[in-house]
Amino acid sequence: MLKNNYGKTKKEIRKASGLSLSAFQDLGISPTTLSEFENGKRKLNFMKLTSCLSILKVPFDSFINLAEHHPIF
Repeated sequence: MLKNNYGKTKKEIRKASGLSLSAFQDLGISPTTLSEFENGKRKLNFMKLTSCLSILKVPFDSFINLAEHHPIF
């Protein structure tokens, strides 16, 4: 398991936005890969993460702030 909240934070934002895992397939990210990232079992490279955040309309710095200062348990 990865020791950061990035995946969990992205998952909460995605769910709040009402998007499914398959909503990111056009970015070349399979639902399985995205699920593994959101559950802390896999890393997601910077470009793919920022592309996901773009779809979610969340600025990168805001995402990092949420992930690092407001842990999701």
